[in-house]
Amino acid sequence: LVLGGGCSNLDALSVGVGTSTVSMARLTDGTYASCTVTATDPDTALSTTIMIPSFTVAPPVTRHLSSCAQLQALSATSSYYADTYVLDGDIDCTGVSFVPLAWSEPFIGDFDGDGHEISNLAIDGYGEFLVGLFESIKDGTISNLHISGTTVEDGYYMGSLAGSAQNVTLTNVTSDIDVSTIFTGQYIGGLIGRVAFDQSATKTWTNVGAEGSHMGRRNVGGLIGGL
Repeated sequence: LVLGGGCSNLDALSVGVGTSTVSMARLTDGTYASCTVTATDPDTALSTTIMIPSFTVAPPVTRHLSSCAQLQALSATSSYYADTYVLDGDIDCTGVSFVPLAWSEPFIGDFDGDGHEISNLAIDGYGEFLVGLFESIKDGTISNLHISGTTVEDGYYMGSLAGSAQNVTLTNVTSDIDVSTIFTGQYIGGLIGRVAFDQSATKTWTNVGAEGSHMGRRNVGGLIGGL
């Protein structure tokens, strides 16, 4: 693979076979125009060149949260799911019928509780598949957060933090909340219902824990329901 034009100083990691996807490394903030990718078959020496439309790389947005209403608003659009979030103080969700965040696609950003607590959290999944503060997290980072409340209930993959998580990094994340379901829950965990890691992923969990009652019909664990 050879990159040219406005992308000549970048590395091409891979091209998705049968797709129009090119993965590149070391992208700095800025606008890239008139990029070309030339791919050559090593066996036949035949090559083809494609043009990549102009695109802009912008730094991540940091959003500060200070109320349960602001926290709940994260579920409004999936474009928020890649941003960085910081709690400016403890958040009290008393009286809020909380809807899990990242319900349309996984949360892939950074969420820093900054040592604060989300308290009085009550989530009724009403039979939804993924239930938790986040429905699902993928390649995201959660840190310095404590979750407490009454119940997270009635889903299939359930945890106080997330119903499912893939390649997630957790640092100083704890919870004290009951997690239970009347359905044939597949994975019920105090913190996360089901966890998955790619073989190439190097993620760490540091100082994580979950208290409370955790009840389901199968694959129930104090911290996670299963892998």
